[in-house]
Amino acid sequence: MVMGKPCPFGMVCNHMVIETDIESNGSTELLTKVEKLQHQGLLLQKEGELDLAVSVYQRVIELGGDSAQTRFNLGAARLKQIRPNEAIEHFKAGVHLKPDEEGLHLGIANAYKLMGNLEAAETHLEKELEVCPESIQAAVNLGWMLEEQNRVPEALIQYRKAMYYNVNDPVLRWNHGLACLRLGDYSRGWRDYEYRWDALKKQKPPSYGTPKWNGEPLTGRRLLLHSEQAFGDSIMFARFALRLARANESVYLQCQPQLKRLFSAQDELRAVLGMNEPAPEHDVHASLMSLPHLMHLTRETDMSSQ
Repeated sequence: MVMGKPCPFGMVCNHMVIETDIESNGSTELLTKVEKLQHQGLLLQKEGELDLAVSVYQRVIELGGDSAQTRFNLGAARLKQIRPNEAIEHFKAGVHLKPDEEGLHLGIANAYKLMGNLEAAETHLEKELEVCPESIQAAVNLGWMLEEQNRVPEALIQYRKAMYYNVNDPVLRWNHGLACLRLGDYSRGWRDYEYRWDALKKQKPPSYGTPKWNGEPLTGRRLLLHSEQAFGDSIMFARFALRLARANESVYLQCQPQLKRLFSAQDELRAVLGMNEPAPEHDVHASLMSLPHLMHLTRETDMSSQ
C-alpha cells in the first residue's frame, strides 16, 4: 500500500501548525503557511489521523498549493481509508499536474487492484515503470499480479528488468527466486531463495557463533542443521538432511520441539534436538531450507525423497 512520503523536516507536531525556523543552506528560513500545512498533514497521516490529514491537504489546495505531491498524499490517505475511487481521483490529478512524478501510477494501480480491476492495475504499474524503471515496488507488485494469474514467465521478465537497476535488492531477488522455482529453474531459484532472510526483515537466522556451511565437503566436520519456518516446511526439507547425513556421520538437526520425536526416528541423523534446547557442539551450521542450494540440487529428480 502506498503511504505518504517521509517528512523532510523530521519535526514533532501536536496537531497544530508549527511556528518555527529551520536551517537551510546555512541560513534561517521561515516556513510558508502552505509548507507548514503540508508538513502538518504528513505528520497527521503518519499518526493515522487520516480525516484530519485530508482536511489539511484540502486547505493546502485552497491556498494555491495544489501539486503532484499534495495529490499523492491525498490519494495515499484515501487509499488507506479504503476509498479507492477518491484515491484514484487525486492520483490522476497529480499525474495531470506532473506526469513524471514517481509513485502516482503506483497509487492508481493499488487502488484499482483493491477494486478488483486487475487489467487497469496492470496498465498503471507498467506506466509507473515507464516513469521510474528502477521502482522495486512497482516491479514486485506487477510480478505478484502476473503470478496470481499464472503468468509466471511474464513476471520473471519484470523482475529481471528491475534487477538491471537493483541487482542486490533482497525483496526483488527473493521474488525472482520463487518465480524461478515455480518454473522448475532450480539453479537460479534456490540461489535467489537465499535472499529470504534479508527480504523478511522480521525473521532472522539463529546465531550459533560458528561459521555458516557453504556447501563445501564436510571432511569430518560436525554440521548443525536448524529448522526455520512452519512445521510443513521442516518436514518437507528434512529429506535433504537425511540424504546429507547418509554420506556424513556428524549431522545434527535442531527443530521445533513438536517435531523432535518424528525426526528422532531417523537413524541417519547423529542427534535431534528441540529449538528450545542448547545446541550441540558443532563446527558449521546451516538452515534446513538452504540445503537444496548448498547441495546444488538443480534437477527435478533431485527434489525426490530418495
